[in-house]
Amino acid sequence: MKSLIIKSYKQNLQVSGDGNLLSRIVKNPFFVKYIPSVLSSKMTSQSSNVIQFNLRLKISNSTCFDFDQKCATYSFSESSETTIKDIITIIDYCFDYLRAKDDVYCLHASSSVFSIRSVMFIGGASGIGKSMVNMSLVRNYNYSFLSDEKTLLENHSIVGGLRSFIKNKEIHQSMELNLETKHLGSIRNKLFLVVQPVTCIGGEVYLEKWPVQKAEWHLYEELTRKIRGISRRVDNFTIPIQSIDTYELSRKRSRFANELATCAKFYTIYGDPNKVAEKINQLVLDL
Repeated sequence: MKSLIIKSYKQNLQVSGDGNLLSRIVKNPFFVKYIPSVLSSKMTSQSSNVIQFNLRLKISNSTCFDFDQKCATYSFSESSETTIKDIITIIDYCFDYLRAKDDVYCLHASSSVFSIRSVMFIGGASGIGKSMVNMSLVRNYNYSFLSDEKTLLENHSIVGGLRSFIKNKEIHQSMELNLETKHLGSIRNKLFLVVQPVTCIGGEVYLEKWPVQKAEWHLYEELTRKIRGISRRVDNFTIPIQSIDTYELSRKRSRFANELATCAKFYTIYGDPNKVAEKINQLVLDL
């Protein structure tokens, strides 16, 4: 039995299991592409007393995820359809629990910053234009890129996330997604503007400002998706993983959503991706 110590932002956990399996996990490119703000990972033969949480990987007759507040066990059969990617998603699921305990939240979002004003793009569905509009701001308006796909929030600030654009849609094929170092903004930027883009090539721009109550409602929903395992399934998307939320964590999350809804400005902006980016830049400069 070996242990893998992983740190993501401020949180750390220990994954225990077969040494060869753990080695395959950290060597898989999906490891750093999926878990946001991974700062370190190291193999050890000893357990650590300072670790916040322990995830045990166990070979069994069937796939099962047993969760407690200090540890979890992910059991799977060697003949099952469980993949290394499945295990990595379970690791990040445990991180979602640790983040929530520390008032850190991971959203399906893209973000960038101009001066000290950061912009975050939200929206549950893929393909609505979050990454495209963000990339347009970086390329055409001198914004600094912060995150894509996953964004970490703490104290109403963007503090981490996946630090590269994820090229996974046909609409991205014409975009140059390689970022130079000068395009990367320093992490920890107060959230200024939250936008749900709804893009259509050639579309005219239409802007809808959200009242605080609407912002609270959507924020709580977005903040809740991951810790309740809304889309969390393994074994070729055939076995759902149960929620790891608690009432205490949901109360904290509700307070966070209420506070953030009054601190930042929220909009839905419809239209062509480049025109939406232009409108956002105007808002950042004028508000």
